[in-house]
Amino acid sequence: MSKFPMEGEFVKHVGLAPHRPVSGGKVLKNKRKKQKGTRTAEVLRNAATSLKHSRSALGAYYRRMARRKDSGVAIFATARKLGGLVYRMLRYGQQYVDLGQAEYEKRYEETRIRASRAQPINWAITSLNRRPYPPDSTRGSQMSLSIRARLGLLLVFSFLVFSALISAFSASLR
Repeated sequence: MSKFPMEGEFVKHVGLAPHRPVSGGKVLKNKRKKQKGTRTAEVLRNAATSLKHSRSALGAYYRRMARRKDSGVAIFATARKLGGLVYRMLRYGQQYVDLGQAEYEKRYEETRIRASRAQPINWAITSLNRRPYPPDSTRGSQMSLSIRARLGLLLVFSFLVFSALISAFSASLR
């Protein structure tokens, strides 16, 4: 992980950073860049797909993105978010603590209200009265990732460790 001093560089190397060339405020190309995806990116996209029905904060993020854009964009954005989590786990040893869907939506609404207050006063503040999933009484407020998401993250970690071992071994042979 020392090859990537910043999270964005790791995500770009994996192939999950958006690429939109702009020059002078003008978009040069509208089509997506045809780039061969890495195995890490594929695993992260599969893990992001499995979050579709999860009641975690990442699942709520996926569904919010899928409402705004299409599911392909939501998968890409959630995989990018998972890539950032993986980077912080491997680089800094940061633990992942899931906030849960209700807490995520609460924070998101607070952020929207704060942003709307920063707008001019003549704009009307609208609140969306969406009902989140019913609270799961069998679990506490800290919900865990789904089994498929855990397996996806485990595959990503094992791939990264395996690739680091191979590069260290090949460096020692030289």
